[in-house]
Amino acid sequence: MTELNILSQEDYKPTTITARDSFNTSIDVSNVAKYLPIYHIYNDDGSRFLIKQNEKKKKKIPFKGLDKQIVSICYNNIKRGIRQGKSMDNMLSLDIQIINKNIHIKISSDSILALGARSLDEAIIANNTIIAYIKETQKSLDYISSFDNDNIQRHICFLKKTIEDNKYNKRKIFKYFSNDILNIDKELINIFLLYLEDYDIKDYEQYYNKLKEMKEKITICKDNLKTTGDYVIYNAVYYNELLEGHLIPLHHLAPFLGKYGIMVEYDNRNSTGLTACFNVEEEKNNLNGDNKTYKHRFTVMLSGKIKQVSACTVEESYKYYKGFSNLLKKFYERDDLNFEEYMISI
Repeated sequence: MTELNILSQEDYKPTTITARDSFNTSIDVSNVAKYLPIYHIYNDDGSRFLIKQNEKKKKKIPFKGLDKQIVSICYNNIKRGIRQGKSMDNMLSLDIQIINKNIHIKISSDSILALGARSLDEAIIANNTIIAYIKETQKSLDYISSFDNDNIQRHICFLKKTIEDNKYNKRKIFKYFSNDILNIDKELINIFLLYLEDYDIKDYEQYYNKLKEMKEKITICKDNLKTTGDYVIYNAVYYNELLEGHLIPLHHLAPFLGKYGIMVEYDNRNSTGLTACFNVEEEKNNLNGDNKTYKHRFTVMLSGKIKQVSACTVEESYKYYKGFSNLLKKFYERDDLNFEEYMISI
């Protein structure tokens, strides 16, 4: 009898998940895109590290060894940081390097969605970090607005002169302002410097104009901003190897599953994968307000590997993984097939 590798619940872990939660109060997404500080990454030659997206295939942002650093923000016509290309006009997208990986975040005025976390705990950590940064940015903007116009203008002029005196050398500029300077508010200058690297030297006039705009009262969020804690998993991906040293006879497996009334997609005997679907039990509000039915989708590979995509909790996902694995176990208990024909050398 062929032995199947069926995981215990303890060893059953998602590769990535997509999890959504709501805010307890609305935020201004456009202002988040404009003013949330980001960390810029450079190549060895000093040029900016950028990833240009195209419509056909999205490129993943690699983990660059950073901790709790936002490396890109895209919204409408605003593009800051690594990710360049087409952006959405109804949701902000950003990337944060955290917990040894890059996690993509989508934010609307009333919700936050984490994509690419390896667990719900990771998604919660990433989302809470973003919320803390948003609230900190609001405090910085409030601090700027506490100064009168003349004082703001004086600081901007001093900053501009210092930048020019240091010949636009950013390292020297940051080092200079690390010291206390007479009649210059260090905290205010440090807030201004958070946005310096958003601009190339040729665009510094745009940078100074942005600082002037920031003297106005700008609202991003309320002080009590947080998530409701009602997380919903809309996608979780699992990869498991069911068999080692065997090819799975998919052309026999497809009709076997069909006899149990299971929805099966399988084109022909030369296909490398078979897909079986089950409806998700967990009730949820549809992500896009449509009438979508969420599924457990199992793709069985010819090589013996299984990809499972489930839009629900790990507990329900494992329940269906175990049930589907037991069905495959029944398949291999058949005595009308010689499964040794499908053994391969490793």
